[in-house]
Amino acid sequence: MLQRLAPGLTWFTPFIVKGLGFSQREAGWVSILPWVFGAIIVLLTGWVSQVWMARGMTTRGARGVLGSVPLIVGGLILAMLPYVDGAGLQVAFLVVGSGFCGSIYVVCPPMLGEFTPVSQRGAVISIYGAIYTLAGILAPSVMGSAIQRAAVPLDGYMTGFAINAVIMIASGLLGLLLLWPNTERARLIGEVPQPKFA
Repeated sequence: MLQRLAPGLTWFTPFIVKGLGFSQREAGWVSILPWVFGAIIVLLTGWVSQVWMARGMTTRGARGVLGSVPLIVGGLILAMLPYVDGAGLQVAFLVVGSGFCGSIYVVCPPMLGEFTPVSQRGAVISIYGAIYTLAGILAPSVMGSAIQRAAVPLDGYMTGFAINAVIMIASGLLGLLLLWPNTERARLIGEVPQPKFA
C-alpha cells in the first residue's frame, strides 16, 4: 500500500521530469493523475465490496480477494513499465499499475474488524496503520538508492519501480493465500468453519 504511495509522493514528479523529459509545468498537471486514479480505485473498491457483501458473498471474496487481485494486476502492469515505449504510455502504466494497490486500503480495516474483539479493535487497527506506514520511511530510501547506483537516472527509476512491482505481486499472492476473514472469525469464536475454498 504505502510502498506505492511513498515513492509516488517523493519520486513521481522527479521521474517524469528527469527521467521522461517533461517540463515542470507539464509535470504539475501530470502529477495529479495518480491521485485521481487512486481515488477512483478506492471508491470503486468500497462500492463493489459493499454490493458483493449485500448479495451474500463471503468476506473472503468481497474483501480478501477484492483487495489482493488488484495488487497482482497492478504489479504486473508496473513490471511492464520498462518495456513500453513513449513517455505518455510509461506514465499511464505507472499511474494505473501503482494505482491499483488502493484497493487494499478499503478492505483491510473491515477485515481486521471482522475477527477482532470490539475491545481490541481500535488497538489492532492502529497497529496495522503503524506497520504499513513504515513503508513511508523505507520506500523512498530504496528508490533513492536504486537511482544513485544506476548508470543513468532512468535506469534507477525503472529498477525502483520493478522492486515496487515485485512487492505488489508478492503481497497480492500472500493475500490470496492468507486472507480468510470469515474462516478466521469462525475459528476464534468456535463456530463451524466454512469450507476453505467457499
